[in-house]
Amino acid sequence: MRRKRTFYTVLDVWIALSLMWFTIDLFDDSSSLGFYWPMLGTGIGLAITGTMLLGVGGCSAPSGSARMAVRRIVPVFDSPAPGDSRDFYAEVLGLEVAMDLDWVVTFAPPGDPASQLAGMSHDATAPLTPDASVEVDDVDAAYRASAAQRVHGHVQRKRQRHHRALGVA
Repeated sequence: MRRKRTFYTVLDVWIALSLMWFTIDLFDDSSSLGFYWPMLGTGIGLAITGTMLLGVGGCSAPSGSARMAVRRIVPVFDSPAPGDSRDFYAEVLGLEVAMDLDWVVTFAPPGDPASQLAGMSHDATAPLTPDASVEVDDVDAAYRASAAQRVHGHVQRKRQRHHRALGVA
């Protein structure tokens, strides 16, 4: 939205300048129409600006401008025995066990499976236990973007049958 506003501001300035150049040329004593040269030059700049800000004409917008869809973010707490915390989270807080693999237990409030909390003793699929699991629509693109941005910490991608997430430690 901010990029669109920026582009429309630049467009408004270009229109105002073009009207000014036309008016000056109209009241000028010369018979030539010279106002179109500055309009053409700045119009080319406007087209380039539009392409860079909005991705117009098949060119992509600058890196990072297109946001991927984050489906859910699950905080992960380190627990030597995640199953032992089941009673607290289920009985005291009223959460349901969404997944129990012995080494990881995920809890969710009834009726809201997207809001989750996970306890993990170790990640059986990775060298580090993540601090969070971020499920995105395109895990490969998210992994490439994190590598391109040189994200600090440990980012791993997981492509399991029903789970496409980044583990962030």
